[in-house]
Amino acid sequence: MLTTNAIFVLAILCLIIFVSEMIAKTRWGKPLGVAIMVIVLGAVFANVGLIPSASNAIPLYSIIFKYIAPVAIFYLVLGVNLRKIKQAGMPMLVLFVLGSAATVIGVVVSYALVSPQAHLNEYSAPIAGMIAGTYTGGSINFNAVALHYKVNEAGVLYAGTVAVDNVLTTLWMLVTLAIPKVMHSLWPGKDIIQTTAEEASIEAVNKNHMDYRDFIILLPLGLAAFVISQAITTYFPAVPSILVITTIGLILAQIDRFHNLVG
Repeated sequence: MLTTNAIFVLAILCLIIFVSEMIAKTRWGKPLGVAIMVIVLGAVFANVGLIPSASNAIPLYSIIFKYIAPVAIFYLVLGVNLRKIKQAGMPMLVLFVLGSAATVIGVVVSYALVSPQAHLNEYSAPIAGMIAGTYTGGSINFNAVALHYKVNEAGVLYAGTVAVDNVLTTLWMLVTLAIPKVMHSLWPGKDIIQTTAEEASIEAVNKNHMDYRDFIILLPLGLAAFVISQAITTYFPAVPSILVITTIGLILAQIDRFHNLVG
């Protein structure tokens, strides 16, 4: 059967990602985002029998979760430039720390009040960590926690968590976009963002054009980071491998040669 053929399933998965990317660029698809579209199309394809479902997973799925997903997160972390924090200054750092602390406290209090373990069983604490992570560091944290605790292997639960996160994030974004305008009217200050819209547009265009030379560097770089992270966790089992590989990515991201790679 084709659904047990790893090459065929991989081709379908790549097609799903490609179509999701295209849909997410449309006016009506942009609010949904690529992640939601991948989940929806994946569910449709699984239900019509084109790819195996999570309950009938083939070895390819385990390979993706174990090898490809951590490397993908490593590539995402390469885009983080800590030096830009200097542009924000100490007030921004203080606000971020306070906001992150409040988020974590909110998750802990909510966990105690709602007691999700009665419904989510062993996934309750990891999902709480995913929510805390996504609101303090974005989707990279969300998926890193999901990978480490294998929440992503619980297809329906993971998809539901992503959907809830996207809906609440949309509402939260509306609030966070409104608050600065109100605060700025009450406490006006100088603008510290010096990049013009035209410069930002040019930078975005340049980032979207992949150079094959960058790909030649990125591929072995990601594989090397994965191997190193696995080696470290072999000697230090208490340290999550996803934490090691993201740390490696964060360190390399501060080097312009790696940070500017397009892929």
